[in-house]
Amino acid sequence: MKIIGCIMEINPPHLGHQYFLEQIDKKDDDLLVVVVSGVLTQRGDISVINKHDKAQFLLDMGADIVINLPSILANQGGYYFAKHAINLLKHFKITDLYFGSETNDLEYLLTLSNITNDHNFQQGIYKNQLMELKSNDILGIGYLRNISDTNITPHLIKRINNLYNQNTKSAGTIQSATFIRNHLDDSETRYFVADGIFDKIKVINNEFILPLLITNLDYALHNDLNIFLSENKELLYKLDYYIKNNSNYSLDTLIKDCSDKNNSVHKLRRLINNIIFLVDSNQVQNSNYYLHVLGLTDLGRKYIKDNKINIITSLKNNDNYIANKEIMIGKLYQTLTNEEYHQDFIKPIIK
Repeated sequence: MKIIGCIMEINPPHLGHQYFLEQIDKKDDDLLVVVVSGVLTQRGDISVINKHDKAQFLLDMGADIVINLPSILANQGGYYFAKHAINLLKHFKITDLYFGSETNDLEYLLTLSNITNDHNFQQGIYKNQLMELKSNDILGIGYLRNISDTNITPHLIKRINNLYNQNTKSAGTIQSATFIRNHLDDSETRYFVADGIFDKIKVINNEFILPLLITNLDYALHNDLNIFLSENKELLYKLDYYIKNNSNYSLDTLIKDCSDKNNSVHKLRRLINNIIFLVDSNQVQNSNYYLHVLGLTDLGRKYIKDNKINIITSLKNNDNYIANKEIMIGKLYQTLTNEEYHQDFIKPIIK
């Protein structure tokens, strides 16, 4: 019996994700554990699909256990996103890890993972090699680094139709999540997402975000709060300067104007999320992981019971710092999407 793990964002679930899951070599008695990001993603975006709709899709595609990657752990640079997600999977004693890859060259990615350390990976010292890689391979290096001291066997699934930011529909039926999110106002986009998903996609109302940013940025600058990325304190002051000198800013324009070659749009989005929710990195580092199950099959439930894995099925009555931030983020998500129910208080889906 293999215990297979994978890490996904599925924002939203599309035909490429279906293809990926179909390529996993899973036998009937094997177990598939998927860690999935919820409200916030690794790129700093707010998900257009809620976490339980993601879980339902994954169960329908063969997952046995779906675990939520808390938003403040997902809202990280590539290495730390990978680190947190792999640490959750390790609780399930996975034997195999599958991830998507543009190069589909495991030896090359292993070589890069061996010559980069945490600091170098974040700072881009091996820029020549890393600049040639696309997002799945960069995350793959993070995954490989974080399983290097284990017996977990890595497997690559080649990404097909690498259409990250292309503005054309002519390249085939598999389109990237970025393309899909950029074309949600086009009814034909429904043909690129998984069955039943298009009507579940949320319209994100961003009008509340900028006022929250302005209020909490001022608080962060005048209090001893160790905001993630605050080692780049000049970036906080840059945001503050642009906001104070441009009264008609939209959030997207602010992010675009403040970004540069050293501070990507995604890095700024992650920083803004951490400011909005006043995420203290010291508190995060001192908090324990928790395993919030979003969905499971009978096989998954039996595996958890037999192996005495400590899971939670709701965030109610939880005093964990990361969980409390997850509840706060979930409440804002309700406001931004007009969701009727708070996703963190819903029982897991049983299939």
